[in-house]
Amino acid sequence: MSSPLRASLITLRTGFINSTKPRIHISAATMGQRLFSQLQTQSPQTQTQTQTTPSPVSSNYKVEPLPKNLIPSLGQSKQQILWLGCSDSGYEETTTLNNLLQDEMIVVRNWGNMALSTDLAWASAVQHAVDVLEVKHIIVCGHYGCGIVKSDPVTNASYPWQKKISNLLSTHQHELESLADNDRNRHLVELNVIKQMESVRDLLDVVSPGKNRRVNVHGFIYDRKGHSTDRIVLN
Repeated sequence: MSSPLRASLITLRTGFINSTKPRIHISAATMGQRLFSQLQTQSPQTQTQTQTTPSPVSSNYKVEPLPKNLIPSLGQSKQQILWLGCSDSGYEETTTLNNLLQDEMIVVRNWGNMALSTDLAWASAVQHAVDVLEVKHIIVCGHYGCGIVKSDPVTNASYPWQKKISNLLSTHQHELESLADNDRNRHLVELNVIKQMESVRDLLDVVSPGKNRRVNVHGFIYDRKGHSTDRIVLN
């Protein structure tokens, strides 16, 4: 990890340590621009690696109802979950894990539930949650009807968040073209969750290499119409 990035993570982490507020909501967009600027100082080799053609994510998966007590409550005020959700979701999906106490969960939101390594707020939240709070679960939760998935990928491709969706759409173009509009949007939401799960694991290897294997990474899909949450199970 570059020294400017490590210094920024340590600085932000120090600010988090004294916070004891339950269910912390963190806005991820502003701090991400600072980290993006710092990453420009990386070596040419590292920059080349980040510019390679995106690889397809696994389409061999199934969507299942969320099992009861998938994550049992600790019964005490101790954070055990870092939740990455979408700013467009309506802030309702976390309540589907109704067996948990409110302060067992830290919530981070951004546009499209993106686990971007260039987002300083997200990277700092992961490092703090894993190293300091010792959470055991990271949940990436997308939602059907997501605005970033439905937006025009060509018009908005210049935006970092939308560009990730555009890359995903391009990589899986053939399988998506065979689906009706509604099914295509739902499938793209699911693929995005799987992609962000991969990004979470990659980020864990960087910010907390000693503890990454102790953290379970889950993929959830929230459906507003039924106020229900399913999980993605990779085959």
